[in-house]
Amino acid sequence: MDEELQEVRDNFYVGNFNKALSLCESVKGSSELTQSELGATLARCCLSIPQIDRLKAMQNSEIPGQRAAALMAVITKSKSAQQVSSAKERLGALAKETQDMSCAMLNAMVLAMDGSWNEAAQMTKAHPVLEMQDLSGPSRFVESSVFFRCEPLKAYIEQHFTG
Repeated sequence: MDEELQEVRDNFYVGNFNKALSLCESVKGSSELTQSELGATLARCCLSIPQIDRLKAMQNSEIPGQRAAALMAVITKSKSAQQVSSAKERLGALAKETQDMSCAMLNAMVLAMDGSWNEAAQMTKAHPVLEMQDLSGPSRFVESSVFFRCEPLKAYIEQHFTG
């Protein structure tokens, strides 16, 4: 699976979202897990470009990462505090229910943005993969064309979880 999706990941992580989106649409995953990762990455490309209409269609997707990206679009774009609050609750429930890495990552970002550092740190620790480790590292995330600085999360993790 790693080699199968490497070009998709490489383009996504350097911010070449249109190319990553195109690759997601053309690559056929060899397993259910690969297809799920492709679908989630496609949704995060739509979130980053942004393609809001396409994300709206993903609200009822079978792929948890697509539903999470659709909720993140509501969280970052809606002007209604009630919609944002509801989307945050639904994203948190989805992340806990599915244990999906994309859902957890987006939920950890929301928690960190809201100042819930401990919860965000715990969520990143539950998925020991490079992408989640980046949340607690000195990196920036490009989601929905917004740079979320995660140094406060990194500092919190270093202070409370490392020796």
